[in-house]
Amino acid sequence: MKGADGLKIVIPITPKPQSRPRFTKHRKTPYEEAPMKAYKNAVKYHTMATKSLLI
Repeated sequence: MKGADGLKIVIPITPKPQSRPRFTKHRKTPYEEAPMKAYKNAVKYHTMATKSLLI
């Protein structure tokens, strides 16, 4: 965005490459592996913890 100061959040977790979704024979919906799900939850937690209130 032009003229806007960007929001920068530093997350103290080592980056992890995103895994591709997995499917089983009987499940039609994709699922994520447990380590990737835990990583995404940790990133979400750190982002929400450092988020400032908007006025």
